[in-house]
Amino acid sequence: PREKPTQNSIGTPEDLAAIRGVSIKFVELWNAKNARALSDLLDPKARFTNYVGMVWKSAAEATDAHAKAFETLFRDSTLSEVESEVRFVSSSVAVSHFRWK
Repeated sequence: PREKPTQNSIGTPEDLAAIRGVSIKFVELWNAKNARALSDLLDPKARFTNYVGMVWKSAAEATDAHAKAFETLFRDSTLSEVESEVRFVSSSVAVSHFRWK
C-alpha cells in the first residue's frame, strides 16, 4: 500500500511502526471475519468511523456492528489496504486513516 508521510514530527519512528502494525493486523482480522479480535485492537473508549461515516462510540459498539456485518453485508469481503496516513495529535495520541478496497 502507498503510505503518506506523517503530517508532523511528534511521533517517533517506533510509534509509527507500532501503529502500522495495528493497521496490518486489522486487515488480517477483517479477512478472518474476527470481530472480537478486531475490537481488541481498539481502546475500550475508541471512536470508530466506518466507510460510510457511521461512528461507533466504543470498542463494544464496533464489535457488535462488525459481527453483524461479517454475517451479512461483508460475509464474502476481502480487505486490502491501498493507502494509509498517520497523524500524531500529541506525543501519546495519533489518528490512523487508511483507504481500502
